[in-house]
Amino acid sequence: LFETQRWELTERDLELALSGRLDLAKALKDKIDSVRPVRVKVAKRPFQVKVDNTASSFFTIVEVFADDFLGLLYVVSNAIFECGLDIRVAKISTKVDQVVDVFYVRDLDGQKADGPDQEAMIRATLEAALRRPRIGKNDEPAALRGGESDKTLVKNARMEKERRP
Repeated sequence: LFETQRWELTERDLELALSGRLDLAKALKDKIDSVRPVRVKVAKRPFQVKVDNTASSFFTIVEVFADDFLGLLYVVSNAIFECGLDIRVAKISTKVDQVVDVFYVRDLDGQKADGPDQEAMIRATLEAALRRPRIGKNDEPAALRGGESDKTLVKNARMEKERRP
């Protein structure tokens, strides 16, 4: 494709996505299927999720350290959305196969997510999303293969948190 055609396709997909007529998970899965070979991915290092409410007066800062894979940013940003948070600023950094993604977020009322229960739920939801096995046709997360829905994972993370003493 020529560059102008790519921009036209990008503009079309953006319009469809913003209008809710494009299934982003399916579109990402199709893209992954078209560019990655079949293999099993095993994380080299454990991922980390940090929630910080002290470094900023206005935002909750969510930091994600993980092995990179195609679709990671979608998985993380979708999990943040499922927590009822609005990403105001995102700083995305990739070095070789490691990522450090930092998100400045607020809840949907424009407030920091600074309650201990909110922080625990954010951590649990992101950890559940990152823990999903990426074993399949193209190392994509389970949500992109038609596995458990993100809402189910959030519900399970909340139930797990409530069971803890």
